[in-house]
Amino acid sequence: MTGTQLQALELIASLARTGDLRLTVVGPTSEPGEAGRALARMEGVELVTRAEIERRRRADLVHRPYQVDTDSDLAFLGGLAERLVVTNQDLIAYHNPAYFPTFAEWASYRRVTRAALAVADRVVFFSAHGRAEALEEELLDPGRASVVHTGVDHAFVRGAPAPSPPTHGERLAPGEEAILCLGTDFRHKNRLFALRVAQALKRRHGWAGTLVFAGPHVAHGSSLADETALLSRDPSLADAVLDLRALSEAEKAWLFERAALVLYPSVYEGFGLVPFEAAERDVPCMWARGTSLSEVLPDSAAWIVPWDAEQSAARALELLRDPSARRQNLDAIRAAAKPLTWDAAAASLSELYRQTCDEPAAPAGALERRRGMLLPFSDDALRLVGPGGALPSELERPLLALATHPHVGRPLFGALKAGYRASYRLRRLRGRYGSP
Repeated sequence: MTGTQLQALELIASLARTGDLRLTVVGPTSEPGEAGRALARMEGVELVTRAEIERRRRADLVHRPYQVDTDSDLAFLGGLAERLVVTNQDLIAYHNPAYFPTFAEWASYRRVTRAALAVADRVVFFSAHGRAEALEEELLDPGRASVVHTGVDHAFVRGAPAPSPPTHGERLAPGEEAILCLGTDFRHKNRLFALRVAQALKRRHGWAGTLVFAGPHVAHGSSLADETALLSRDPSLADAVLDLRALSEAEKAWLFERAALVLYPSVYEGFGLVPFEAAERDVPCMWARGTSLSEVLPDSAAWIVPWDAEQSAARALELLRDPSARRQNLDAIRAAAKPLTWDAAAASLSELYRQTCDEPAAPAGALERRRGMLLPFSDDALRLVGPGGALPSELERPLLALATHPHVGRPLFGALKAGYRASYRLRRLRGRYGSP
């Protein structure tokens, strides 16, 4: 089960516990897998298919608890309710064409992201870091951007599954020291650094344990080729690596029982669940300060020295062998986890839903609902020429004449774009380094 599935399911369960909302979930009803089975056993939640929900009257509000990535999904969501809330977990894919099979598909994803954030009446971020990044990219105005930290007490979905050894788990001998690296092999997960830490542990400290990778391989944006190249140059390191790929919750529970340490070298996260998941299982975790992780976890307990494999290996050895260091690490993570409950997240979101329903709709969202179709107007375009727009109506025809003039339009608007880009870069530099 991915972090996105886990967060969506725990959110639904926590909202149902409030008793304040009438919840209908559009989800899987055939071959549902673990996620669908979890939905089916929730009380106070009606589970329907996409076809069934389209035959009903509009709801007050629809919430998409993760990114919108297709035009069809955005059009579908726009027709379901009077207000649309979208959770934007991060901008990792928005910034990275390597995570798509073609440049055109990346450009399409970016376009859909911009459209979704334009028509949404409210956009929810897991962290202030994620919100700030979206505002810096000018994807929406601050008044529609809210931060609601996700919960980390995943009691409903995860429960306490009976540990079950995964395929090839027998490679971990009883008593063998295992370092677990949990997650997909996207490049930003930085599994290559985990390999270098294990390599330094073996060469400098004589470590005889196993580095375990657990998580599905991705089709695009994978670090697998670089990992394979490094392992081919160091056969002894290759012998110390076990790649188990995707796991069930029961198999993951078995791995946590066997792990002495969790290594989480991600360079970019919208939130970052793994350290909390490790501490819940009494396993210390190493991560690097930065992005949203510094917002929810203390930098003093991060332990990875970015991005020095030798120093990080020495710190890993300390967590493996020193009971006092392990206790300090676990205590820091657990203290950070205390306010991050799903009940708190549900209470914040319930209030946010009410505010969103009471406030005027986003201009682009209101127009989309009136027309019953997804229109190619950004929120900025509507703020310029829509009702009460910033552009006076008496300037519309002169600007149109200039834009369509064969000898005037291109240089004029080229100069405008160049000036805007220059001012945008200047604002970013001032925000990064402070005003001169």
